[in-house]
Formats: sequence, C-alpha cells, structure tokens
Amino acid sequence: MVLPVLFDQLCVTGNPCLSGSFTYWAKSFSLTDPTSDIIDGTATFNPFTPAVSTGMFDTVAPNGSATETVSINAEELARSPVLGFMVVSHDNPTKGEDRESEARLIRLSGEDDDG
Repeated sequence: MVLPVLFDQLCVTGNPCLSGSFTYWAKSFSLTDPTSDIIDGTATFNPFTPAVSTGMFDTVAPNGSATETVSINAEELARSPVLGFMVVSHDNPTKGEDRESEARLIRLSGEDDDG
C-alpha cells in the first residue's frame, strides 16, 4: 500500500511533531461490503533513517527501463524490520504471474513476490 502523508499531518497541536520512528497497523474496509479486515501485528518505520532506501523516482520512456541503487541500513533494519522493496508504477501495470498490478514486491532475500 502506498500511503503518502505530509509530516505536518503527523503533528498534534501542543505536542512536538514526529522526530523518530512510529508504529503503525493496517485495517481494511469497503464502501460496499460491511465486513472489514484487521491485519495482525504492527510495524515500525523511521522516515528519517529508513531501514531500506525509499523515495526513488524515474521517468521511463515507452519500452524503456531504469536502474536504481538501493541501500540497507543494518542497524535500523534490526529496530524496524522490513520485508523488502515495493516498486510502483501509477501509469502502467506490471505483469505478475497471473494478474496485473501497479506494484511489484521484491523481498530483501531477492525473491520477487509477483513472479
């Protein structure tokens, strides 16, 4: 899930704004289905010193490609573990094993979740 936020959206009047990591969880809901899902567990993210590279952007020509160098911060990874990288294309879906998606998940192990 891509969830863009501005830092000032994480501030509460009378309290300091975010200055380190935060813990989050996920819950899904539908506008047409009365059921919802709560994903078990929580995760931690440090936007100032992320465990893995974030926020890389490329403009890619039709039928072109792009390469990015990524980094892993082992110390932060121990505090806020991540599963890997999410590559997102809002314009063109990537093709997985049997579906199309705007995102491709690549685990730190090097395995591709989407085929």
